[in-house]
This record gives sequence, structure tokens and C-alpha cells, in this order.
Amino acid sequence: MDVSGRWAMIGWEDPVGVALSQNAGSITGTGCGVGTPPVQQASYCSDVFGTISADGNASFGFDFESAVGQYRYRADVTLAADGKRMAGYFGIEGAAVYPSAWLPVNDGEFWLNASAGDPSGIATGSYDLRLLSAEADDPRYVMGAGYRLFYSVERGIGGDLGAFFGREIVRVSDDLTEVGPVSPSSPELPVSLSLTTREGAFIDITARLSNGHSFKFEATRRP
Repeated sequence: MDVSGRWAMIGWEDPVGVALSQNAGSITGTGCGVGTPPVQQASYCSDVFGTISADGNASFGFDFESAVGQYRYRADVTLAADGKRMAGYFGIEGAAVYPSAWLPVNDGEFWLNASAGDPSGIATGSYDLRLLSAEADDPRYVMGAGYRLFYSVERGIGGDLGAFFGREIVRVSDDLTEVGPVSPSSPELPVSLSLTTREGAFIDITARLSNGHSFKFEATRRP
């Protein structure tokens, strides 16, 4: 499995991008806090360091310096068998990590093309999720815990149910939005979502893992 190429991360507030090269189990390249190298407009860039195992589990990061300080961005992901997607967790080293995904970026593009997805903007916003039902033997999501989801046309879907970009999101009808299924990568994160809409807001969401286990959530949009 080879992770080499240009990748953009989704599920984060900034358009983070990397250009990766793989040599056996080592990952090198360039990472940018804004944009996907080597485009000229990319900024906050530095060298990438990391490793990848034979089964596609990768860990890589780069240092990010801004006006308010220096940080180390770090990703722990799994590369899908078809090489079209990575998913896992991302964050500032030493702080909280968040579900994220990475998608390939076309040559010459700054980041991902947001216009490739559903342009309707229906149900955009931030949601609190409450688990209603789950597979009895799967502890990935648990009753009583608080979960979050956000949706925007520019950034797609992010939060505790994983990250998905616009081209992976299809509004089937006024009442139903389907996400995926995407190429399986991280076994801990959903590969598909079904989102029921009422009066312009999501009201319930069914998430499915690659092993077929499903979880149903009640969704409440934040003011």
C-alpha cells in the first residue's frame, strides 16, 4: 500500500493539505496548515515526518507555526485498500484529537473542490447527538454519552461520526440525505450515514461501520 500523493484533510476547521512520499515504511513530504502543496498559495508549511505499516496504518505530522505560537499537527489514519481515502484521527500533539478523513487532490488544485457536492445547504449547522439504538456487542458508541456533528457546504460533514466531503453526500429527497458508503479504512469510524430531515434540519441519523454494525442517533440542531 502506497500513501504517496497530494491529500486534503476534512473534518477540521482549516483546509489542511499534505504532499506525501513513501519509501518502504517511511513517510516524508510537505504539510501545510492552509492549502495543499506544492501550490504557490499554500501557507504555514513544513516537512512531514511519519511511518506506515504494511496493512496501511499510518502516522504522520508536521510543525505548524502561526502568529500565536508553534504547534505540531499529527494524524493517525488507515489507508483504504483502494488508495482513494484515509480516515482516522487528527489534532494538535498533546491536545484533543478529532475524527478526520483525507481525500486525494487533483494536480494544480489548491484544496478540494467544494462545488462538487450537494449545493443546497439544507440542514447546515451544528448538532447534538443522542444514541437511540446500537448493536448489542459493539461499544463504539454508548448510551448516555454526548456526540456532535456539523455540516456545511464548504467543509461537508464532521464530528464524532467521522468526516465526509460534499461529493460523498447526496440529498436523495427533501426528507433524506445519504452519505457514502465510502471506501472502508478505519474500522472505528462509519462508512455511511442516513440522515432524516424535517423542516430544514436533521432529526435522526443512522451510522454504519464497515463491519455492518449500525447505530441510530437523535439529532438536535444547536441555536
